[in-house]
Amino acid sequence: MYYDSSQAIELLRKILPEKQNNRNRRVIICRLENAQNTLIVSINPEPLFKFLIGDNDIPWEVIPESYLFSLIEKNNNLLSLPFFSLEEYQLTICTENYDRGPETELWFEAHGIDFYLIDAYGYFDITSPLVTWHDEVSVIGGIYIGYTNTGLGIIRGLNEGDVLLITHNHYIMRAGSYFQMTLEQTEDDTVVTGVGVETQEPLSTPQQTVFDSNKLSVRVDFLRHRRVYPLGELLALRPGDKLVLPETDTDPVILEIDGQRFAQGELVRVGTHFAVEIHQIFHKDA
Repeated sequence: MYYDSSQAIELLRKILPEKQNNRNRRVIICRLENAQNTLIVSINPEPLFKFLIGDNDIPWEVIPESYLFSLIEKNNNLLSLPFFSLEEYQLTICTENYDRGPETELWFEAHGIDFYLIDAYGYFDITSPLVTWHDEVSVIGGIYIGYTNTGLGIIRGLNEGDVLLITHNHYIMRAGSYFQMTLEQTEDDTVVTGVGVETQEPLSTPQQTVFDSNKLSVRVDFLRHRRVYPLGELLALRPGDKLVLPETDTDPVILEIDGQRFAQGELVRVGTHFAVEIHQIFHKDA
């Protein structure tokens, strides 16, 4: 469905958290585009260029604007923002921002970059056939379920009783503290497409009482089926292996929200669609 600027911002305001913008640092305004939609964001150039060219010692606060944007044009890479679209985004137009704007703005994080959303419009996969609107819940579809650099920090507003609709068929699942694998759901089964140890430490390392792979089984949660796997069984998997997944499973679903908070619930149906109904929100120290 196509959303104009006001419609898109109104919708995303229900999903994205607000965060205070550091008004004392240099900020640039950038346009992120793909065939589906357009995002206008303000960002600090330092983490952007760390993503584009790696570690560097460029004095980002003082270099001329013309040199800054020539570097962006020369080193431009596609950005993956699966929360908004499975299609990668092209960084197109950037300008210097001399008006610092409001102190708090809609915020999301990806690739180590803080993005402050200014505007958005285009086609968002929020009313696709896999998603239905539920008048009694505040969390709606179009959310990418899985482990990214932000975990599930983009849905900090998740509360008990909310229903989180699952919309995509590709998922990255975390196991233990650092092990992760990628699953692809096919018509007949689920195939492991990638497996390995995540070397990048999370922003907040979970305590062993939560993620102790020697004591806890690993929960693998996705669209239709779910099963609890011991970590040793997951470590033995290789790309191309297939997982046998039961049709029914009454064990609770555990979702990491932001490294500090976790949601427990169960897989349910909303009409003809699958969702996770949240029963409990708990902290890692609980």
